[in-house]
Amino acid sequence: MDAKVQQEVDRLRKESSWLVRFSVDGERYGKNRNQEPADVRPASFFRHLPNARRILELGACQGGGTFQLAAHPGVHEVVAIEGRDYHVEKAQFVQKTLGVTNVQFLCENLETFDLTSLGRFDAVYCVGFLYHLPRPWELLRRLAAITDHIYINTHYVRLSEADLTIDGYAGMSYTEFGYADPLSGLSGWSFWPTLPALAQMLLDAGFVPEILEIDSVGPGQSPHGTTVLARRTTTIPEHELQDRVQKLHQVLERLPRNAGSPNEAAHPWWRRTLSRLKRSVRRIVPHHK
Repeated sequence: MDAKVQQEVDRLRKESSWLVRFSVDGERYGKNRNQEPADVRPASFFRHLPNARRILELGACQGGGTFQLAAHPGVHEVVAIEGRDYHVEKAQFVQKTLGVTNVQFLCENLETFDLTSLGRFDAVYCVGFLYHLPRPWELLRRLAAITDHIYINTHYVRLSEADLTIDGYAGMSYTEFGYADPLSGLSGWSFWPTLPALAQMLLDAGFVPEILEIDSVGPGQSPHGTTVLARRTTTIPEHELQDRVQKLHQVLERLPRNAGSPNEAAHPWWRRTLSRLKRSVRRIVPHHK
């Protein structure tokens, strides 16, 4: 075991929990909780977007998915954005330890960050993130300025449970626990749209969504969520565009009212309890870098 690596792993653990596991010379470090080695999403992404060379990842956490994307043959660069500096610190340590050179980690709030400052991307990898935003449609509209393709895996609320409409989009609000909780959104609440509302958000942003799954249950995915491949309308021939929109409406018309993520998928009891305890401890003992 590399003593220096283990020493840094232990130091970083004192700052916050490890959510990713990595190996050096056969020795495993960290903790495999947030990103599974069997995560089906990176492979699915490349099946649908095999020519993606420059990729933007949204909500990278500690880089578990990032390094899987970067390791794919032909990928020149992955720009991974994460809103928590304590996650980015771990991700950059793993990157340095493993010698990964085609990844750039940025600590930014994606609710406000100017994405156009990064240039254009072949595709955006947006998994386990969109449902943490209070106004997800605004992000989708900003993505239209930097890419022609978005791969999305996210929760969506059941038609039978939607009780809120914002800017014409039906859905439901959820409580988020903010910066201190490692798996929450940065704001105090988020908006989960229905699947038809999510599709309309993408159409309004200038994308045509192809719904790949309405019940995503594979390893790493948002339980009983959806997987969507969205393409810019400007890249699709007119006759093909109409066909894609028609197929989209056919899928949505057949959507069962109970399809989608149940309420408990948002914040299971252990997450709520853990987050309350963490906030209580921070009030008693201030956290210092």
